[in-house]
Amino acid sequence: MRIYKGNNLITSAMTTTNRRQDHLKRQDPAYRLYTADFLVRTQSMTDEQVGKFIRLLCFQHQNGHITEAEMMSFCKGRDELVFLKFRQDSKGLFYNEEMEKEIARRAQVSRSKAHAAARRWNGDR
Repeated sequence: MRIYKGNNLITSAMTTTNRRQDHLKRQDPAYRLYTADFLVRTQSMTDEQVGKFIRLLCFQHQNGHITEAEMMSFCKGRDELVFLKFRQDSKGLFYNEEMEKEIARRAQVSRSKAHAAARRWNGDR
């Protein structure tokens, strides 16, 4: 199913839904926001652009890499300063490198804690 706004394709619901379901299996409800780094990285942005950027970071955290249609929808068009904060993967999906690192770091911490809990549960200390 494709969703259109006027003549513009907003998103392909089937692809987005499948991607989100896969991401939800490994979803973490929170991430660390390093405020000093965030302020430095966004100092040249307007308040509106900062809002777009933080919403896109949250969207990536909850749903994985972002389609161009989703980027355009959040930004209400192509906002170059916001788009520059994201890279494209081999499938053409957008992602922020810092968020990607934080997601990987949180997944590693979660695996480590699960492994430690399993060892305690099984009596291995």
